[in-house]
Amino acid sequence: MRCPNCQTINPPTAKFCLECGRRFGVCPNCGTVNPPSAKFCIECGTALSSRAIGEQTQLSLPRANGHTQPLPEISLNPSEERRVVTVMFADITGSTPLADRLDPEDMRAILSGYFNLMAEQIRRHGGTVEKYIGDAVMAVFGIPFAHEDDPDRAIRAALDMQAALARFNEQRLAQDPEATRLQMHIGINSGEVAATSDAGNNRRDFLITGDAVNVAARLQSVAMFDTILVGERTYLATRNVFTFHALAPLRLKGKAEPISAWVVLGLQNDTSAITQHPRGIEGLEARLVGRTLELALMHATYARVQAERRPHLITLLGAPGIGKSRLVREFLQSEEETARCTTCEDTLAAPRVLQGRCPPYGEGVTYRPLVEILNSLLNVRNNETYETQTLEDRFTDFVRETLINAKSSEDPVEVAYAIIRSVGRRTGNTTLEQNYTDQLERERPPGSTPGSSALNKNTEQSGQSGPHMALMRAWRIFLEALAQQQPLIIVIDDLQWADEALLDLLEYLTDRITDVPILFLCPARPDLYDRRRDWGGGRRNFTTIVLESLSKEETSDLVDALLKTEDIPGVLRYTILNRAEGNPFFVEEIVRMLIDQKVLIKEDGYWRIGTQNE
Repeated sequence: MRCPNCQTINPPTAKFCLECGRRFGVCPNCGTVNPPSAKFCIECGTALSSRAIGEQTQLSLPRANGHTQPLPEISLNPSEERRVVTVMFADITGSTPLADRLDPEDMRAILSGYFNLMAEQIRRHGGTVEKYIGDAVMAVFGIPFAHEDDPDRAIRAALDMQAALARFNEQRLAQDPEATRLQMHIGINSGEVAATSDAGNNRRDFLITGDAVNVAARLQSVAMFDTILVGERTYLATRNVFTFHALAPLRLKGKAEPISAWVVLGLQNDTSAITQHPRGIEGLEARLVGRTLELALMHATYARVQAERRPHLITLLGAPGIGKSRLVREFLQSEEETARCTTCEDTLAAPRVLQGRCPPYGEGVTYRPLVEILNSLLNVRNNETYETQTLEDRFTDFVRETLINAKSSEDPVEVAYAIIRSVGRRTGNTTLEQNYTDQLERERPPGSTPGSSALNKNTEQSGQSGPHMALMRAWRIFLEALAQQQPLIIVIDDLQWADEALLDLLEYLTDRITDVPILFLCPARPDLYDRRRDWGGGRRNFTTIVLESLSKEETSDLVDALLKTEDIPGVLRYTILNRAEGNPFFVEEIVRMLIDQKVLIKEDGYWRIGTQNE
């Protein structure tokens, strides 16, 4: 890394120049050291403009008398970093009466087991235990390593903590029927905090402070037993992943105004980012800008899929925030509106849209998008799993009805069994497989033998193992039958996180499905090609659409569309265009920052630059 001040070559991880001492760009969100010229973090995409606007390029608003009025300061203390994190406080009740009747060493052993169990759940989801306060645990998600889904991770960790505590109580009650049941209440809040610089060095002795921490602690203090309370920013970031119950605004100690809060009820079935509210600024949404050609190509490809009755897979490739999910939403809305248009001639059947998302981490991720697709087809409730006999029967009946409607001669029990094995694999549940094995034996035609099914034909020639090929053939048979009823658009989001087995399955389906209209839409980041360089290469049914950055003109149009005005002060427009570098999400985040810090203020329907005292 070359210092822009003295031109000295420094190590890539240097935070300060070894010759002149100039500070390099350390991301306030994830702690990554960036090149001196970087406007956004190369690791997480966070705008580095807080320091740039406040310390390096102090913007000024010209006055009529020729003097300048500085913008409100946006600066950082050199000894600390600004991070957007999610903070969790979890406390237990029932420990006081427990301590009254137990030996201190026994009590310490119980609390030690409890703390270790909670820390395990927190770390498993990428969080860090900052400290223990009495019986309470304070954890932070976003330090030392930031993830774009830290609010999501915090809530998942909290749900797992509740489940772990329930198991912990059961174990203690089994040993001592008179044991006191421990109960936990949790508060979670997201926001900007000040963290010591050591927080980016994977150290455990960092300290974070800020209003986000205080609100999380207050939410925990007012939460009912066995309840998770979250603040507004956490709710907005996760409202389409979890189910919530809104509470009346809470008056919290130390807060002048009531605070909005929500109770977490559980995980939603459909967690695809495509169906979520667009990322960006609450209350501000812009039309799609700069994607006319890409959208036209998607419509043309789908029209060909319908006309030729053959599958096609489109990979939408682009950096985070470039607009992949927004483009898919626009495409789906347009196709559904076209299908509903009764005045259009030769109107084609409305597509059935099935959606799933590849999660970045966790257990059972291999075929997780397919689980979400099946859940939507069967209207599965949150507490149901494919290891229950009722759900197995429902799915088998659904497969049987689908194959009958398609006039397929395939065995519905074997098709359902192969698919169920894929979605139930994460638990290693042998009861599931035994149930289906018994059912197969009951329904097997006289004289046939195990393994003689069409699902297992030609496995030797395929080069795949028998069970894996049976799985892929089952999905092909099932989707072909489903698409006989109406065209399918199958969205597999975040394909860069897909397991190799899922990528193999998608390639197989796109190559082998015949005589039905199915379009696979797969938004992905460029990381996909780091481990799958030949993805879609040389296949006639594969198309890759690369989403490039918006031009300066398109970015300016997006700013106007977002704020519903063209009267944005020129100095701010210039700042936004240069800092965003054509990334729509960065545009929204910069505008959000300017509004939050009162640099940009709406007054009487117009936007203006705020003064230092506002």
